[in-house]
Amino acid sequence: MGKLVWKVLLPLLGGLCFMMVSGCSTPRTLVILIPDHDGQVGKAVVTTGKGAVPLNAAGQTVVVHNRHSSPKETTASGKDRIDALFGEALAGEPPLPEKFILYFQSGTVQLTDESLMEVPAIVDSIRKRQSYDVSINGHTDRVGSFKANIHLSLQRAMHVKGLLIDAGIRPKYLTTSSHGEGNPLIKTVDGMPELRNRRVEVIVR
Repeated sequence: MGKLVWKVLLPLLGGLCFMMVSGCSTPRTLVILIPDHDGQVGKAVVTTGKGAVPLNAAGQTVVVHNRHSSPKETTASGKDRIDALFGEALAGEPPLPEKFILYFQSGTVQLTDESLMEVPAIVDSIRKRQSYDVSINGHTDRVGSFKANIHLSLQRAMHVKGLLIDAGIRPKYLTTSSHGEGNPLIKTVDGMPELRNRRVEVIVR
């Protein structure tokens, strides 16, 4: 196959695509479509000046010798081949972010009992990952005015931030944002209470 020049992992919507270029006397590009961490498979199209080949199944593989040649007909690559070629790159991928959703009593910064019990799990996740990037995003339902809800969602985010700081997480790793009622999980008419929209989303990267 020749000396390996480079290989790269391309993220797709619902999948991953590996591309590798070899440096032998007849250079070639090898493209393999693989599932993402959730098992979903995206789509890709390998295109040259002489044609295009779609990839839409796990392990589907195509070889291109250069930009002026037609992509070769697709073949299938199994797990053993993918691990042999790209195992090191796959092992080096950072873990996916972990997301927690905490819910609040209506019109307050008081967490529900169930959500309060989730706070230690967030702290544990931050420590295990040794995370330096934690987003705390506040939201409300559509009870109250738009302006008041922007303020309330920020108060909720700051309340959760305070709980994490009290548990020993360093403030400089925590960022907060306020979405008010503008990004609901459940769409409702104005003035309707909805527990699932009264929330703070904590994303640990």
